Amino acid sequence: MATQATAQAMVTLTGPFADLDRFLATWSLETEAERFAHRVNADYADIVEFYEALAPRMDEIIDHLNATPLAELSDEQTALYHLAQSFFEAAVAVENLQEPDEATMLSPERMRIDIDGGAL
Repeated sequence: MATQATAQAMVTLTGPFADLDRFLATWSLETEAERFAHRVNADYADIVEFYEALAPRMDEIIDHLNATPLAELSDEQTALYHLAQSFFEAAVAVENLQEPDEATMLSPERMRIDIDGGAL
């Protein structure tokens, strides 16, 4: 049985979202902690490229994903869902910070993201 990471790596985006397939390997990340870590360690130019590719497509992506209950998403839809979640991480950098992370804030290495416990 393939692990989720392995299964996700085998997924490709087809149809109207095929042009976003190139972002799967680096931006389709399952957890908030993975998405945050990727953003703060990414090159800002890569963040902007990803953001600019998804920004005009977000309404279409959200409509597509909303058409299927979350528990019933296909592997391809799940990968697209993770891309959408990463888009919102990228938006923080592009729209608010103009850099991957705010240099004067708490070091990312000292942060712990705990969604279930509600702590950050």
